[in-house]
Amino acid sequence: MKRINSIVWGLALIALSAVLILNAFEITSIEIFFDGWWTLFIIVPSLVGLFNGHDKTANIIGLLIGTFLLLSCRNIIDFDIMWKLAVPVIIAVIGIKMIFGGIGRNKRFIKNIEANGDWRNQK
Repeated sequence: MKRINSIVWGLALIALSAVLILNAFEITSIEIFFDGWWTLFIIVPSLVGLFNGHDKTANIIGLLIGTFLLLSCRNIIDFDIMWKLAVPVIIAVIGIKMIFGGIGRNKRFIKNIEANGDWRNQK
């Protein structure tokens, strides 16, 4: 997985440098610094972390925050509404993680009981 990660980042850097070079020679006029471009520093690592990280909850929260900030910078949604929505959405994501995390632990607990036959020695 680390090799794929480095290949993806390498391709992204090559594409960025190609755009900068084409802009320097005035072959193209691609604007890479748009309103809210800095939110990509939150969105991209969170998106990559969804595919290779262990804690997906933090990556989902980072992706949601970055997306909300980008939409706010682009004047697609109002920042006040975004802030009012961000906290409940983050709380809901944490709640969903707790529900599914509990289900996963219960399945392991039941499998251990079936294998060992004694529920008192379970962690």
